[in-house]
Amino acid sequence: MIMPSPVITSLLTSLPAPIRAHLLTTLTHLNTAILNPRYHPFLSILKGFRNGIVYGTKVRFPHSLVMTFLFKTGTVKARLRFILQATRQHARNLAFFVTVYKSSILIMRFLTSLTSNIGPSLGVVNERKWHALVAGFIGGRLVFGENNGINQQIIMYLFSRVAVGMARLTYAQLTTPTTLSSPSDKVTTLSAEPTTKGRRPDRWERIIDQAPDSPSTVRSRIVHHPTPSPSPSTLISSLPRFTHGLSQPDYFSLFASCTWAVAMFLFMHHRDVLQPSLQASMQYLYEDSTHWTNLRTLIWHNR
Repeated sequence: MIMPSPVITSLLTSLPAPIRAHLLTTLTHLNTAILNPRYHPFLSILKGFRNGIVYGTKVRFPHSLVMTFLFKTGTVKARLRFILQATRQHARNLAFFVTVYKSSILIMRFLTSLTSNIGPSLGVVNERKWHALVAGFIGGRLVFGENNGINQQIIMYLFSRVAVGMARLTYAQLTTPTTLSSPSDKVTTLSAEPTTKGRRPDRWERIIDQAPDSPSTVRSRIVHHPTPSPSPSTLISSLPRFTHGLSQPDYFSLFASCTWAVAMFLFMHHRDVLQPSLQASMQYLYEDSTHWTNLRTLIWHNR
C-alpha cells in the first residue's frame, strides 16, 4: 500500500474515521493506477504539460519583472499586467508544445507499430529517429507559428543554440576518421596513367578520340562560355513555388517549425552538442516528465 504524503496525512487525521478511510482507499487506488504501465504514455503527456507551465513561469516571470520595471514606461498596474500576460503566454506555449510533441510521438509510434510484426503498440521500440524531427516541426508550427514578441525571443534563443549545435555536430562528423571496409583498402597503388579499363569514356574523350585533327585543334574547338551571375529577381523566381505566396508571418512560422524540428532531433539523438543550459531545460520538459512515483510527483513536485 502506497501511503500519501505527510501533509495529506495530517489533513486526513482531522476528518472522521469513515471519511478518512474512504479517502485513503481512493488515494491508494489512484497511486496504483498512475503506476500502471498501460497509462504511462498518456500520463507522461499530463506531466509534460505541468512541467511546461512550471518552467515557463519560472523563466519568464523574473525576466519580465526586471526588464519591465527597468525599461518599460507606464503605470505600475499596466506594467504588472504586461508581466503577467508575458508569463502566461510563455508558460502556455511551452506547455502546449510539450503536449503536441509527446502526442505526435505517440501517434507516430502507433502508426509505425502497425507496419511491424510486434502489433499495435505505443512502446519506445517503435520510435524512429525521424519522429523527433517531424514532431518538433508540428509543434513549432502549431504553437510558435504566430509572429509576436514572446515567440521571437524564444525562437531566436533556440536558433542560436541549434546553430552552434549543428556546427559542433558537423565538425565532429567531418573529423571522425573513416573505418576501412576491407584489408585491401589499406594499400593504394599509384600509377602515372589513369585507369580507364571498364569505364565508359565521357563526352570529351569521345570527341577527342573521333577527331582527326591534332590535340591543339581539338582544344581550340572547345569554347568555354562564362555563365552570367543570376540577378536577385532570377534567384527569387527560382525558389520553390510554395514559398511564392507566403507572407511575413508565414515565413516566421516556417522558420520556427524548422528550428524546433532540428532542436528536438539534436536533443534526442545528439544531445552532447547542445549547450548545458538548453540540455537541462529540455531534460526537465521532456524526460523528467516521464518519471514519477506517486500522485505527488506526478502533479505537485517534479521528483
